[in-house]
Amino acid sequence: MYNIGVTSFSGTLSKEYLKKISEIGHTKLINQENIQLTIQEVDCIIVPDNSDDDNAMTRTLNTIMEIKERTNKLIWVLTHDKNSVKNIIFLKLGVDGVIPANNFPEEFTLVMKNALYRQQNDFNKTIYNQKKIDDHSDPYMEFADKTNDVHKVELYPSNLSIVLDGEKEVNLTRLEYRTFEMLYQKRNKVVSYEEIYDFVWKSSIDNQQYRVANIIFHIRRKLKATSDNGNLIKTVRSIGYRLTC
Repeated sequence: MYNIGVTSFSGTLSKEYLKKISEIGHTKLINQENIQLTIQEVDCIIVPDNSDDDNAMTRTLNTIMEIKERTNKLIWVLTHDKNSVKNIIFLKLGVDGVIPANNFPEEFTLVMKNALYRQQNDFNKTIYNQKKIDDHSDPYMEFADKTNDVHKVELYPSNLSIVLDGEKEVNLTRLEYRTFEMLYQKRNKVVSYEEIYDFVWKSSIDNQQYRVANIIFHIRRKLKATSDNGNLIKTVRSIGYRLTC
């Protein structure tokens, strides 16, 4: 199932819409306190728009701009307003669609489901093609840690996971897997924050170092929770990270 973010800045979803959306994914509420972390974990974002004055409209527009600055995820505005000028503004800001919040939530969820399926399919194809290249040259990689133990690490793009020593599977989010994949492609070399960010998010904005560091933190925590391999990713101060082998 997908993770579907729903903003709480400028409107709410009806029970009918929430019920239909829950059939295709888990709903994650996005608010001012958790926006940075949550939008990294979701597959798409819905912005409910109930604005009926200039101040409320400004909040909706600011929400969309902030999300667009932080991610290139699919974004839909669900609005009760049939004002075409207003909807054109939303589209010019880069949202993927403006859907009228009418009595047919099934229509909206089908639009979402089709787009998410296509997005995931394109992502899997990219991962699969890269995995074929990696398998041809090196089916796995071995790491030497401080105790001189050798660890076999295998990448499984279809599961978004890595397997340690042939038995310990570490499940990652899509962003975590892409980050690890980037380090894997350039193992034993220093990879800058900018390189990782461009590969994972496919955009260039501020706070790149913070966002990359946050992803690395979660990967290390999962590696450490599974085994003693939390130190496979080395920090190169002020530059980036290096996957050691």
